[in-house]
Amino acid sequence: MRLRLSQSRLATSLAPSPLIGAFCLLIAAPKLVLSTLTSNEPEALIEPADNTIDNAQHAYEPEFGVFDRSIVGRAPSGVTALVNNVPESLNLSPGTTACYVVSKDVIFGGSSASRRQTDDSEESDEEGNADASKNTRKVYLSANTCLQPRSIQKDNPTAQPPQLVITVSQSEAGGCARTLADVPEDQKKSFREGAVMFQANATGDLYVGIVAPEVDDTKFKEIYNFEVAASTDMYYHTYNAENTSELLWMDSDSSAVLLVTRDLTSDPKQFQQVMEAEPPFSLYAENVARNYTGGLRASVCGLQNNAQILVNGNGGGMLNQLCRTGMTIRGPGGHPKQQFYFQGLNATSKYTGILYKPSSSTAKRDVNGPGGGGTVFPAINFQTVQGRNCKVVDGADFEFCDEVNWAMPGNDQLNNTELVRVYDKYARDMYANFEKVLAQIPCEAPADQRYSLARSCSDCERAYKRWLCTVTIPRCEDVSSTNPNAVLRNVNDAFPNGTRLPDDIRQALGNNIYFNSSRNSQLNEEIKPGPYKEILPCDDVCYDVVQSCPAAMQFVCPSPGRVGFNISYAVRGDSSDEMTCNFPGQSRTRTSVAAGMLSSAPYLISMIPLTASLLLL
Repeated sequence: MRLRLSQSRLATSLAPSPLIGAFCLLIAAPKLVLSTLTSNEPEALIEPADNTIDNAQHAYEPEFGVFDRSIVGRAPSGVTALVNNVPESLNLSPGTTACYVVSKDVIFGGSSASRRQTDDSEESDEEGNADASKNTRKVYLSANTCLQPRSIQKDNPTAQPPQLVITVSQSEAGGCARTLADVPEDQKKSFREGAVMFQANATGDLYVGIVAPEVDDTKFKEIYNFEVAASTDMYYHTYNAENTSELLWMDSDSSAVLLVTRDLTSDPKQFQQVMEAEPPFSLYAENVARNYTGGLRASVCGLQNNAQILVNGNGGGMLNQLCRTGMTIRGPGGHPKQQFYFQGLNATSKYTGILYKPSSSTAKRDVNGPGGGGTVFPAINFQTVQGRNCKVVDGADFEFCDEVNWAMPGNDQLNNTELVRVYDKYARDMYANFEKVLAQIPCEAPADQRYSLARSCSDCERAYKRWLCTVTIPRCEDVSSTNPNAVLRNVNDAFPNGTRLPDDIRQALGNNIYFNSSRNSQLNEEIKPGPYKEILPCDDVCYDVVQSCPAAMQFVCPSPGRVGFNISYAVRGDSSDEMTCNFPGQSRTRTSVAAGMLSSAPYLISMIPLTASLLLL
């Protein structure tokens, strides 16, 4: 971030020979006198009287100096010229305004092919060029707040100051208006979370004002700093305000959190190229209690200056050691995505995560078409829990159950590698029995002799494996969870630290086998997690096996309302923010119920339920 000083500009303007410097003194004496008087103060602290854009008091100059106007376009005195796709940074005191101009030479120069002429009969000048004033071209204006006044209120230390405002007009008086009340509503726009994007149709010079509102100096101190850019191609800074966040919170335990992006591509031809490329996203995160980024969560430079944690693909960033990131194909479909695995977080704490895609990303998926400043995506919230017997792993050690991305029952006596090994081996051993049964099916028979024209043995293997891993590795929630869809397990067991549930809970539920046991005996015998709550598997995970496998296997599923269903499976819901059931790929970030939905057939609803012992598997 460059905070230009008047003194540096004076040095730039005097850099040529003494003779040229003397000539500068003759033609620009008022500006140089002002620079001399303010050379020891940041230029942002020069406050024009009554918020006016006074040429003598608001003498902001472009970086290139007096003799470079042929490059950037000639700007009126006191107005800084913006160059195409080149950001400008500046400090700004509350109650003041910075004024910029995008000249018609910048807007129309060198891009005649993209001009849209509003009058096909327009006259040409002596050189045969169209009159630029009769042309219209879109100009994309964007700005980010990099710093803002901070709260000095003891009773409200995280209070946020008002946002900056951008004004745009084709006249200097309109773009650099005395007060915001003088600016029409369609020519001004407040920043949102430290970012603003404004599109204008220009026929000539375009004036841009950045207005810092007045703030109560008994509540806030310090100044604003911002970065503004103009482009005739696309927004330089982009905030993806409309689309769903690209980041998903999969699950968490008392100190670890697993986050993944959405699939970067679904085209198998691009898988290898995407996986071998540098991870496309960076992640900014912070404890919500700190609120360092409040009011700046859509600003790239605001996040860079204020975020508590920065995670990027090259291992740099603040507190980067708390998180590992990289590409993965784990999860449903085996599609490439980027994963963020946090460890060492505080228990029972809430966090905010903000995904950022730099413009230099080599990822194949172009989710937003970022300009030079990159794109910031909407923030997501995630949190850790209190208990220590639900464990989130990064999944790297899973060899068989390669779609598992949720918290599972565990204890501190088994590290993550050992915990994964126990679960994976158990599921793989169970799957071996299924393979023996499937081997008796003529999978390679001609199409007219197969068990189904719609499904194959490969579909059966995929569906059974998904079901097996989902029921073998329960989705674990802390016993303190208030989710009404979670089922309490192992109520009579002691926690790994030796404590137990309250007597009234054990007396009410302890005599019921469904609440006094885990889904399968292996959990109690080898892992011994103690009491926990389980998010039951979605019933369509089971129905998919019935649809995909031969009827000769006699695989059946319970149906809602039948005995055993409520302690074995659950139905997906769309009216609650709470997770209703679990399936591979199910995130805690709220998404469409249709996402990941497995197909089911009406005839399955009336199928005979499994026995109680098999239901628990």
